[in-house]
Amino acid sequence: MREEKRKNIGLLLDGQEKERKRISKELHDSIGCQLALIKLNLEAQQQAQDYSGISQSICAVTDLIKEVRDISHNHSVFVLQRVGLTNAIESSLYQILSCSCAHFNVYFHQLNCHLSSAVQLMLYRVFQEALNNILKHSEATEVDIQLVRQDKHLTMVICDNGKGFDVKSVHHGLGLHNMRMRIENQLEGELIIDSRPGHGTTLIANIKSEEI
Repeated sequence: MREEKRKNIGLLLDGQEKERKRISKELHDSIGCQLALIKLNLEAQQQAQDYSGISQSICAVTDLIKEVRDISHNHSVFVLQRVGLTNAIESSLYQILSCSCAHFNVYFHQLNCHLSSAVQLMLYRVFQEALNNILKHSEATEVDIQLVRQDKHLTMVICDNGKGFDVKSVHHGLGLHNMRMRIENQLEGELIIDSRPGHGTTLIANIKSEEI
């Protein structure tokens, strides 16, 4: 029964990632190209000295092109396959340094051994969700991210010094349900979220040894 569940999870993950890759390709090849053409057209109008609202439109379209590229990057698991979980995490943090007031401390330990693709993917999605919550809601100035492997046990800790929240009151918000589903249901691990108003937030994901 356990082996069948793992097989079903694997098929589900494969399907999800194929769909993400398809969407990413469409965003990049279709929408991205159309926006680029619009930008070129607006620039041509600008050169013709038709200045009514064109400069603002060029800036808006430029921002949309960047947003499409970011969406394409974030939704594609290819980055994990290419560079691995730790480099993907560091790459994500590097991208948001210029727009975040928070300082990020990162610590990885004993992660030179192979991690299964399912574990890497689920942890990366949880990391993305937690990072998104921190940037949008926490007002944190310090964020600690740890990913530690000891023997066959793997633990990810994300801790911030932000304003915190009442975990019970937002049980189904802030993507908490999705994070629990990934760690507890799909990886049969444990997810602990410790937070209260005014005291920051700590997220701990423990993965069972046999799932690594």
